[in-house]
Amino acid sequence: MFSELMSKQCQPLPHPQCVVQPDHALLAALSDSNAPRSEVKSLSLDWDLIYLGRKRLVKGEPFVTGSRHLVHPDYTYWTVGYMISIRGAKKLLAQEPLRNIMAVDEYLPIMFDKHPRKDWSQKFHPRDLKVYSVEPLVLEPTHFVGDKYYFTDTEPYQTP
Repeated sequence: MFSELMSKQCQPLPHPQCVVQPDHALLAALSDSNAPRSEVKSLSLDWDLIYLGRKRLVKGEPFVTGSRHLVHPDYTYWTVGYMISIRGAKKLLAQEPLRNIMAVDEYLPIMFDKHPRKDWSQKFHPRDLKVYSVEPLVLEPTHFVGDKYYFTDTEPYQTP
């Protein structure tokens, strides 16, 4: 699904980037979604992917120099949404991810060399995706663990 999305929806677009927002994501309350975009432009940031929503697994990620809304993300899981450039989509597709199929939540951190499983990372070269994250996040999931109608195929869940 991920490679199909990248090849069919992003590459033929006349725009240099696209936003991927799954149906389980909503705009976060009180978020200023324009501030990070303005900073990307004003800082002339060279980027391939910018997380808009995700599950942070490391606290205190460093801010991009001169930025108040963009950080250098560490290992990230539970991708809620992101903005990707055409160059980023091409980098991801060049690795032929269907040959080593895995969840996009695992593949993205591998491609910016922040995945803890080095044995998985070794299957992909180069791992040079230029990734940032907005801070605070502007997308959040519609349901959280324990909520009614919550469903996940990637995290363990026990009925309360």
